[in-house]
Amino acid sequence: MDILAIDYGEKKTGLAIAKKDMGVAMPFGKLKADSKEIRKKKIKEIIKKEKIKTLVVGLPFSLDRSENRNTKKIRKFAKEIQQEIDIEIEFIDETFTSKEADSMGGNVSQDEKAAMLILNAYLEK
Repeated sequence: MDILAIDYGEKKTGLAIAKKDMGVAMPFGKLKADSKEIRKKKIKEIIKKEKIKTLVVGLPFSLDRSENRNTKKIRKFAKEIQQEIDIEIEFIDETFTSKEADSMGGNVSQDEKAAMLILNAYLEK
């Protein structure tokens, strides 16, 4: 596996993973509302264990497409990971992914579905 996507949230962070050559996003669990440091540690452990080469991070923009407080917080979180571990980071617009995830079937969490949508958007570009 070499691509990990995260749908970062204050309460839960959804994860999705894919092999770049296969181009298929798969749910990979969610992290609970632990401290930012604990979530960062868990993500770094996954990156090492799964040999992740690219971290795809969803960014929530305002409706006028501007960055907001959450966007800046998520960028900072991703940069902190990048400073601690050598990994490529890509940012993808995650606007409306939670709503779209709600309409998807299956029995994985909304957070994982949102991460899959983020990862699919990255794979399609």
